[in-house]
Amino acid sequence: MTDDETPKPSPSLWRENHGNLLLTVIGGIFLVGAIILFYNQNKFHKPRFPDSRAIQTTTDVSEVNNSAVGNDTDVSILVIGAANSSGTVRIAVYDSIVSFNEPAKAIIKASVSIIDAQATWSIEKSQLPEKFAIATFHDENDDGQLNRNRLGIPTERYGFSRNARGVTGPPSYDQAVLEKSKISESLEISIR
Repeated sequence: MTDDETPKPSPSLWRENHGNLLLTVIGGIFLVGAIILFYNQNKFHKPRFPDSRAIQTTTDVSEVNNSAVGNDTDVSILVIGAANSSGTVRIAVYDSIVSFNEPAKAIIKASVSIIDAQATWSIEKSQLPEKFAIATFHDENDDGQLNRNRLGIPTERYGFSRNARGVTGPPSYDQAVLEKSKISESLEISIR
């Protein structure tokens, strides 16, 4: 028997059934499935922040700024942390979980001038509901909306009552809610 006539070993069952190819296909399916699960678990949800319809002027700004602060029935709301004195600070008051951050459902809306990177707004305590939350933002370019980048993250400063902050978006109503009976003559909201 010559070297040319040496019997060739028969392929193993693994090779005969294309085992490496099947293993690669199964691994690929597993990897694609893992990526899909990871994506769905960590999907970026666009934050829900008030837009221009949520915080538009329904009260005359000159009327708001000239109202008597210090009256026993007035609550003075100081919004601090504006980037500069350009534009206005927009404020919206919500009275329930259902209406919170829903533009058409804000019960009180105002736009206030900025002086020295802060804005002061006063409102009669009797106009406030027993429980309420406040959302505010610095409308720096005065276009009537909270501007955002391509990912939906606000580029203008914003804040909520109780200086509440959400982890991946705005806080919940419960985090920002205030009780009228427990508030003093002034509230301070930091925007950032």
